[in-house]
Amino acid sequence: VETGMEAIESRRVLDSGHKSIVERRKFQYTGALFITLAVSPRGDLLRYPDISAVGLIDYEDEDGQELLLDLRDEIEDIMADMKRDDLYDDHAIHEEVRIGARRLVSMLLGMKPMTYVHVVRV
Repeated sequence: VETGMEAIESRRVLDSGHKSIVERRKFQYTGALFITLAVSPRGDLLRYPDISAVGLIDYEDEDGQELLLDLRDEIEDIMADMKRDDLYDDHAIHEEVRIGARRLVSMLLGMKPMTYVHVVRV
């Protein structure tokens, strides 16, 4: 006899351990960072990183604005410290920025948010 919990969505029934359910549960407690980087073919940042911190800050609050500026500065420092060869590799940029941004938020807020980095070559 099988036992367990299932989650009911609008048009499907999922096991409670399904990846989409687990990620939503984690998102509820840790928030999420979405970071978009516009980079040249050589890997140079073309503009400030676009950062959304969902469930982490109040955008109208001074502390929230300060966190966004700290994140932007940290990402720029990470990119500046990377080896030139790694700047040609989108996955290397993605991982360095993801880990660094998560580390900074963890240090400042005590939370490790789900972090998504989008590298856009222009």
